[in-house]
Amino acid sequence: MAVDYDIVILGGSAIARYAAWQAARLQARVALVEPEDVTLLESHPLYAMRQAVWMQWAAQQSPNPQQLFQQLLSDSPTAEPCDIAQGLEWATNVVDVYAEWRSPARLTAAGVDLIIGQGEFCRRPAWGVMAHGRLLRARAYLLAPPSTMSTRVMRTLDNLDTVDFWTPDSFWMYPPTQLPQRMVMVGGTVRGIEMAQTLARLGVEITLVCDRPTLMPELDTDLNAGLQTLLEATGVSVWTNTHLKSLSAPKPTDPIHLTLAHPSLPPQSLSTDGLVIDAPLEPLLTPLNLEAVDLDPNALTVNDRLQTANPRIYALAPTPNAGDLTVYADLAIHNALFPWTRSLRSVAPLRVLYCDPPLVALGLTEAEAQQRYGNDVVTLVQPFTSLPAAHIRSDLTGVCKLVLRRNGRLLGAHVLGDGSLEMASAIALLIQNHGSIQHLLTLPLPDLSFATVLKQAAYMWQHQQNAHGLRRDLLEGWFEWVRSWTR
Repeated sequence: MAVDYDIVILGGSAIARYAAWQAARLQARVALVEPEDVTLLESHPLYAMRQAVWMQWAAQQSPNPQQLFQQLLSDSPTAEPCDIAQGLEWATNVVDVYAEWRSPARLTAAGVDLIIGQGEFCRRPAWGVMAHGRLLRARAYLLAPPSTMSTRVMRTLDNLDTVDFWTPDSFWMYPPTQLPQRMVMVGGTVRGIEMAQTLARLGVEITLVCDRPTLMPELDTDLNAGLQTLLEATGVSVWTNTHLKSLSAPKPTDPIHLTLAHPSLPPQSLSTDGLVIDAPLEPLLTPLNLEAVDLDPNALTVNDRLQTANPRIYALAPTPNAGDLTVYADLAIHNALFPWTRSLRSVAPLRVLYCDPPLVALGLTEAEAQQRYGNDVVTLVQPFTSLPAAHIRSDLTGVCKLVLRRNGRLLGAHVLGDGSLEMASAIALLIQNHGSIQHLLTLPLPDLSFATVLKQAAYMWQHQQNAHGLRRDLLEGWFEWVRSWTR
């Protein structure tokens, strides 16, 4: 019996809607199954909130950090100071504008069969997905379910159920009427780091506790150090390699007392007015009945084509920012719909941190490159202090680090600073096409853009190549010969 769809997407996340939209644009017949009352965590207005905070903070239009949103919300310069709920309302309205493209109405108009209800795999009456009383059969299936905080991490924290705490999502969905004066964040995921800096800009004494030696082990070592320095300069107290040993609060209205453990220090006591638990996200796979298709929901893995152990089922991991997964969603949709497939090796690994200034990491880190290519690796580090744009904005914070082979092939780029998000496209094209750093020399760039840091790094590479060896001797000989024949 012929199947009804080209692909069935078990969704509940923003990336699932993106994947459905892309598949429909390819003229495929698509079914998107979403649970009832789904909350798209990726659409929370965190980025808009951070932008609003940054604009007011940079302009210094308010002497009190608690009044940062005042002029964003009112045309009157004498308006009453606003609270965080008003700021979130403004940011939510902004997000709703650009989130309209993935609304159910737009998806339905594009030809997506949107089915509301919990979907699960079944073997009978036929192999497929059962949702809302319907059997959905397709050539391929994509898992992009909603996500929740890791329960394994939550269970390791003793007495957590005896105190009131927020998660990053609950804090923005149900904000306090008044910001706590002191807050502690335990975890240190990407969204937690971004949230900590935003709270610091709002005048909160925020302490970030991370049990890892560095904030983001997947980042280059130099960028990790730069990120921690940036956060501390913003007002975030960063405690790395530190574990939460115990916590208690005699009464709900009392401060929360924490005991922190560090391998080389005695136990530290800390009191806080607010606690944020920032555990990693996990996909909600249990309701999908993966056992019916011989998949283990507790140990789901994918290959380099995003296929699970069942070759007809593809999967995407959860993330707090759907934009970080769009390239993988495109890859999964392509492989699910067409016989000619692509692998993850064709995609430059991308890591983005929407802090202020933003951080972008593409390709291999220095350590990963050395592990793969040994001594055939060169690094170039170019600070933003030489950029005219940085001096014009009176903000010299920023660094660009390029990782390449000795023949000039670009392996990775790691940028912390303004303009890093815009540089990512050019860098990704070079890395994915095995381009050389010499291509940056011919890249047309406005003089007053932050992207000129790429060209400056390329000039540094060219100078190093010309400063020694056979190349230098050839250049000197060439110019000497030309001068001798010029009359």
